[in-house]
Amino acid sequence: MSIVTEPYQQIDVEMMASDYRLYFRYPGQDRVSGTNDDRFGKQHLFVPAGSQVHLLLKSRDFVYTVEIPHAKVYEIAAPELVFEVDFTAPQATGTFDLRSSQMCGYNHPELLGTLIVQTDHEFHRTMQSLSTTPPPPVQ
Repeated sequence: MSIVTEPYQQIDVEMMASDYRLYFRYPGQDRVSGTNDDRFGKQHLFVPAGSQVHLLLKSRDFVYTVEIPHAKVYEIAAPELVFEVDFTAPQATGTFDLRSSQMCGYNHPELLGTLIVQTDHEFHRTMQSLSTTPPPPVQ
């Protein structure tokens, strides 16, 4: 495995909606998605400041809306389909709304998350703290 240390210019993240929850899969230290060192989180989307974010949206069970108003992202996640959206993370670090719904309103608290924009150093530290074991609905 090759470990990449230069600043992030681009990152691919997979979001899986399942059972009224949001799960995220991030590339590991090799920065390649789908390898054994991938990292997994839930509810909050972490991205490096100023990076190009390529988000793959999937669902295991229902049609979900996905909104990141600050990044002008408004899309859906649906079973057996993959939707893709690209956006540029803000240059400044901070937190922004990430809302999802199972098409019945914002009454599932696990679907209300946060886009967390971090420095490269903070992002690397966050990735190290996330699990390398996928949650059951993401496997």
